[in-house]
Amino acid sequence: MHPQRAAERRYQQSARGRYIRHKVNAKRRGVEFLLTFEQWLKVWLDSGHWCDTRNGGFHMCRHGDVGPYALGNVYIGSKGTNCAERNRSVAIRRRARS
Repeated sequence: MHPQRAAERRYQQSARGRYIRHKVNAKRRGVEFLLTFEQWLKVWLDSGHWCDTRNGGFHMCRHGDVGPYALGNVYIGSKGTNCAERNRSVAIRRRARS
């Protein structure tokens, strides 16, 4: 592998790289992201699931899948929990529009 590509890949897999990717993805989805890197990392480390992020088993979730990524509105949950929250949120929004 080209040394520059290897360095880029290492950065993307680092905590800082994952934070930036999370922030960019939230912006792309139109979700406000108010966590600093230190806050974001502390939430992950305090959850005890930091090591489980690489396989996609755990995610940073928002309560009710609404509001910003901010302290007090995020928790670390399983992929299934995150999907269930999103599905409930979508169903509630659809009923509100009807």
